Amino acid sequence: MLDTATIDPQEIKKNITTRTKAIIPVHYAGHPCEMDEIHALAEKNGLMVIEDAAHALGATYKGKRIGSLAGTKMTILSFHAVKHITTGEGGIVFWQDEGR
Repeated sequence: MLDTATIDPQEIKKNITTRTKAIIPVHYAGHPCEMDEIHALAEKNGLMVIEDAAHALGATYKGKRIGSLAGTKMTILSFHAVKHITTGEGGIVFWQDEGR
């Protein structure tokens, strides 16, 4: 999307093939991607959603924190020196597992 520098769900739709396994939207500069549309595409095509929230720690989408959205299986954060939380390097993966 030109106003947020996030991916346009229509571009995702055009690029899904039989080899696609996941959609990895990158939330950028605190701007979340259009997650309702992305989750709908993922569900329709049997794909996993993995959110890259390295540039959006604390951001919300329709009142819910990025990384806690239903339909997202994993959210990743980077701890690189230029990110919000730093350790010099490294990161973390948050996994939503309804079975636990």
